Amino acid sequence: MTPIVTESFDSAVEVYAQSSSKKKKQKKTSSSKKSSKKSSSKSKSSKKSSSKKSISKKKSGSKSSSKTKSPTTSADAKKQQQKAQQEIKLTKQQIEENERLVKKSLNDLNSIKSDISVSEKQISQLTGKISKLNEQLISLNAQIIDNEKKLTTLRDKYLKVVKKMRLVKGNTDGLTFIFASKSFSQAYRRLRYLREFSKWRENQVSEISKVQAELKLQHEALSATKSELDKVIEIEQQAKAKLLTQKSKQDVLVADLQRNGIALNSHLKKKQQEVNDLQNRIADLIAAEQRAAEEKRRKEEEQRRLAEEKARKEAEAKEEAERQKANKVKGTKAEEDKGKNKKKKDKGGESADKKDRSYADARKRKERDKSSKGSTKPVSNDESSFEKMKGNLPRPVSGMFKVVVPFGRHSLPDLPSVEYDNPGIDAEVAPGSSAMAVFAGEVSGVYLLKGFDAVVIVNHGSYYTVYGNIATPIVKVGDKVKAGQALGKLFTDASDNNRTVIHFEVWKGREKQNPMLWIK
Repeated sequence: MTPIVTESFDSAVEVYAQSSSKKKKQKKTSSSKKSSKKSSSKSKSSKKSSSKKSISKKKSGSKSSSKTKSPTTSADAKKQQQKAQQEIKLTKQQIEENERLVKKSLNDLNSIKSDISVSEKQISQLTGKISKLNEQLISLNAQIIDNEKKLTTLRDKYLKVVKKMRLVKGNTDGLTFIFASKSFSQAYRRLRYLREFSKWRENQVSEISKVQAELKLQHEALSATKSELDKVIEIEQQAKAKLLTQKSKQDVLVADLQRNGIALNSHLKKKQQEVNDLQNRIADLIAAEQRAAEEKRRKEEEQRRLAEEKARKEAEAKEEAERQKANKVKGTKAEEDKGKNKKKKDKGGESADKKDRSYADARKRKERDKSSKGSTKPVSNDESSFEKMKGNLPRPVSGMFKVVVPFGRHSLPDLPSVEYDNPGIDAEVAPGSSAMAVFAGEVSGVYLLKGFDAVVIVNHGSYYTVYGNIATPIVKVGDKVKAGQALGKLFTDASDNNRTVIHFEVWKGREKQNPMLWIK
């Protein structure tokens, strides 16, 4: 719900001045009561004589107070008037300073909110990365265990076969083992056995080497993954510490704003009114352009209709003239020779009919051609091109771009009753930055609006983009702009640590769009 303020600026000043005067009167009355109590305690000791003196003092005091309350001369009245004006002036200054501090605190809170959102997103990404790295560690450990088991099996099998071979061969070499055979067939079997054994041994050695190399790579990957995991955990801890600091700052700012609840509501109400004025100006501009476009289309349609009607009448007149000319030729020939003219008449009639049909066909074709030229397309090139760029439009400034106030209705943290409806987005940018057109179009409006400095509106067919908080616009209505072209330098608030903010909106007709869905 929209924040409600019970007092305007001037009424707040008067109320503050009245309350301050009432407090002073209350202090005076309280001090007089204290003095009367002291005098009464003293009067107990002095009895009747002191009571008479106190009565006389009270009378004289009342007379003097009556004299001070009502000025006796014009000079006294003038002094009191100057004093009241000075108090009102100081009160106004205090309210303005209070509003400035509220505005700064609110800007700081929005900036901190954006930082917190970024930190939370970063922590979420880091947590996901840590989870994936832990899964990789588990997988690598399992692979290493399997390969170590496989390597142990291969080695045991290799040693077992080698020992068995040594028992068969003894201490002899291969040739001696073959020549020691008792027959040729035994020698052949031993030769074949030695060859197969040699081949098997080579395969086993190769397999063992392969498993060892794979284990080495897995151990290296395990070490690298552990190192990366440690770094990510350290970054996550730093991000969490940063987030805690940001949240503590946010709590301080929220507490300050809660203490200045009336000033906060007053500021947000004024800001919402400025936003509503901007929305009304944009809606009026779009409605006027739509009316102008409809009127232009209607006039073009009327001109096309009149042109078609004129062409039709001209074709009919030409057709009638040709028919009369043909009939005249038929009559003259009929007078010369009735017998011969009968055939010629038939031929002439056929030719005339052919001419009539050709003229009619030509007229119809002409009408179709003109109607095709005058037809309007349902979607313009600018509109269709702009729609295709959804999600890929460039940002309205180059460099730093931190969204501090998102699109739509939202409330402040720990202040659910304080809401703000933003028709676009507000983003902090680097001081000295210029607003840039996100797409080619034509400048439809340049306005000076309270709270937004200069506002530039660019037309892209049935779509519009709005750029606010421009200090010095360098374009005017009717200018054609290209994507990335500068529209003007943005306002930098020197009283708020050179904070520079751009206000950006996207409209489709008279319907607001979320700019974050359009830009990269």
